[in-house]
Amino acid sequence: MTTPQHDRDPRTHAIISAAFDVHREVGAGSYGEGVCRDALAVEFHLRKIPFMTEVPYPVFYKGFGFPACIGPTSSAWRPSSSKSNRCR
Repeated sequence: MTTPQHDRDPRTHAIISAAFDVHREVGAGSYGEGVCRDALAVEFHLRKIPFMTEVPYPVFYKGFGFPACIGPTSSAWRPSSSKSNRCR
């Protein structure tokens, strides 16, 4: 069953559309996760879709807490703002 166009969330549509554009430009399996992540960050920036990458979040293991980060901590592409939103 398909959802009528007027019932779809415009934010979801914008995000998926950006991901498909990156997929078309970069290709499937041509580059690693880092290239695709950075290309998607550029696409979100161009479309003015707010985003953050590699946001730290707390992880607990057997009662011990420590900061964690999704993905690697370095990237070639940086947002134009002076504040970095990457894990250190």
